[in-house]
Amino acid sequence: MKSELRHTSVLDAIAADIVSGDISPLRPVTLEQLQDRYSASRGVVRECMRILETTGMLKSQRRVGIQVQPVSHWRVHDTLVIRWRLDGPDRESQLKALTELRLGLEPVAARLAAIRATTEERDRLREISAMMRVNAAAGRTERHLEADLAFHSHILAASHNELYASMADLVREMLVARRRAGLIHQQDVPAALAQHELVTDMIIAGDERGAETAMYELLSEVRSSLQP
Repeated sequence: MKSELRHTSVLDAIAADIVSGDISPLRPVTLEQLQDRYSASRGVVRECMRILETTGMLKSQRRVGIQVQPVSHWRVHDTLVIRWRLDGPDRESQLKALTELRLGLEPVAARLAAIRATTEERDRLREISAMMRVNAAAGRTERHLEADLAFHSHILAASHNELYASMADLVREMLVARRRAGLIHQQDVPAALAQHELVTDMIIAGDERGAETAMYELLSEVRSSLQP
């Protein structure tokens, strides 16, 4: 467990320095330099390099070294990349980009869920929505967040479109980041709960247009909260 934690901390540290620009794309580095910089073993650094190469953030070339790649080469939908960027200096622009993506994704997923969700899926959505209200009323913020994550993930799955369902982790990263950044204010919770419940009612009723509109309005409020 200690070695696993050590590996994760080194990986996060290297990624943070890439995202912040502390490791410059203009200056290749060596494995030995990274070992010294992060006080890590060669094996740990090698494994971190392997992961970072799969995200497109780094490229290792013989006689050139290890070089940070342009953002255009990064796998920007990778949840690790999203998490690192949300923890970096451009968090606000990343949140806006993710919200815009959600606006093009989740309203359509809600419409499809209104058409395709099974009786069991509709019942489960009602349960999740009720859990959100109960936990919010009790001030259990972590459980409220868990229910919120379950709500959005469930609707993506209930669309019965596997590509939409695969975006659940991306939505999860953004919701967690908003909470961590203090962008969810207590005074906004009642209105947000009411909007979540409207989405729920529309899906359960099979009102595809109503479900799409309600989800769009819910996410539009999120976008408004990110405006300067």
